[in-house]
Amino acid sequence: MRFPAIATTLAVLIGGFTAQAEDKKPTDKAFDKKECVSHAASCNMKMVELGKIMSEKAQKAEVKQFASQMVEAHSKMMSKLKTTCKEINCDFPEKPNAEDQKIITQFRDEKSQNLDEAYMKLMVETHEKAVKMLTQAHKEAKDPQLQECSGEALKVMDEHLKKAQTILKDLKA
Repeated sequence: MRFPAIATTLAVLIGGFTAQAEDKKPTDKAFDKKECVSHAASCNMKMVELGKIMSEKAQKAEVKQFASQMVEAHSKMMSKLKTTCKEINCDFPEKPNAEDQKIITQFRDEKSQNLDEAYMKLMVETHEKAVKMLTQAHKEAKDPQLQECSGEALKVMDEHLKKAQTILKDLKA
């Protein structure tokens, strides 16, 4: 497998994000509605864009199919989140945050023919973090609309995580 540029960047980004997550565990920090919405929106945008990219670039059929599912599912979640933002008077960001945009650009620009494993590793990492964040949001959000939205998203993220873990395991076999 030859994709050194993206592998190095992803390792740094994922490693850095994991280190940040360890410093600021969801349960160690008070719930912040705006931060949660901003992160969820950026993550959904990233998932949609990466799904579009990998629907074209993936080598394995199950990765292409998963990527297509990410476009559909995260587009729906983004639409629901936009509606929820209006209901709870919270801004919805126009574009992904800088870290998520960097990952999108890396995948878009990568010339390697085999990005499947890197994509699936990222999907596992991202969905693990999403499950943690959504669990906290579902438990601690004061807005019933945000609790409902996060609860619905949590079910979907958990399904995506399990599927991503299975695909990654199969790729490594």
